[in-house]
Amino acid sequence: MARNRFLFDLIGVVVGLGLTGLMGYLSSGQGDQTAIIFSVVGLLGGALLLGFFCYKNDGIKIAAIMIGLIVLGSIIVGVLMIVGAGGFIEAFAQDLITAIIGPIVGIVIIILGIIMIVGSIIIGGIFIGFTAIGSAIGEAVWKDKKDSPKKNYVSEPGTTYVPSQDAYQPVAPAKPQGPAASVCKQCNASNPSGDKFCINCGAKL
Repeated sequence: MARNRFLFDLIGVVVGLGLTGLMGYLSSGQGDQTAIIFSVVGLLGGALLLGFFCYKNDGIKIAAIMIGLIVLGSIIVGVLMIVGAGGFIEAFAQDLITAIIGPIVGIVIIILGIIMIVGSIIIGGIFIGFTAIGSAIGEAVWKDKKDSPKKNYVSEPGTTYVPSQDAYQPVAPAKPQGPAASVCKQCNASNPSGDKFCINCGAKL
């Protein structure tokens, strides 16, 4: 059936991101394993619903824009963490204790920044992939029905086609008949039709 593009895009965003946010909220009060399961179900389920409801490939475009913004934010924060870690090392490397602890903390911050950047890219790619799967499923379910082709009868210009009202009567094929022969009165010879004189005796027919 036909769909309103804007309405279904809005439903896809609300339902898809709503499920992702809800599962993320519920995961905060759970144990480690349960929280991971809730988060994964929310992420993948939300992506599927986003693609399912959004018209054609709108869900993929919306997911790509959102993930792009998230990845960009992660890159900015990650770079700040990595760059700031260098200053952190210098600030704490003033005595013997901080000379040991400072570099370790700085390295940990650098690693966390890298993990944040790479992780956001991986998770974003998975989200977009599942949105594409949901979009394919939605296209199969919401596929617009096309009108059956109508037959067009072409007639001569200025004429109108009027069906015959007479009952159909089969016509028997006519048997071929040869030309009628003329018989001579004198010799009874058969002559072709149209001849004026007998081909046998020459008498006038």
